[in-house]
Amino acid sequence: MSDFNSLVEREIPRLRRYARALTRSGDRADDLVQEVLIRAISKAHLWQTGTDIRAWLFTIMHNQYVNMVRHAMREEATIDIEQMSSRSLRRRTPRHPANCANSSAPLPAFLTNSAKSSCLSVSKGCPMRRLRRF
Repeated sequence: MSDFNSLVEREIPRLRRYARALTRSGDRADDLVQEVLIRAISKAHLWQTGTDIRAWLFTIMHNQYVNMVRHAMREEATIDIEQMSSRSLRRRTPRHPANCANSSAPLPAFLTNSAKSSCLSVSKGCPMRRLRRF
């Protein structure tokens, strides 16, 4: 087991360089290297003697980095209700067409009577059967 530890220890500078290239931050790179070393030591029984330990460690680092990015994206996607202001939580009602357009504006002449009544129904907010009475 001490042979394994010495092989891992020799790869730490390379792991740090790769972690800095991935994360572009010294602090996050150190955290990533620490996670990789913890994982490598806990999974030492899976490493096969005689294989390239550097490739094995870099694979662990890549997978840890991908997991870290995915976790950060999930955290970013969640909404913290405590941080949101009460103003943004109010339920906003959609604007009624009558509020957006001038309701006294004449309808275009090319519209049929049914199209005109549909437009009036939407803009005035009253049902079609009530408009037919007018």
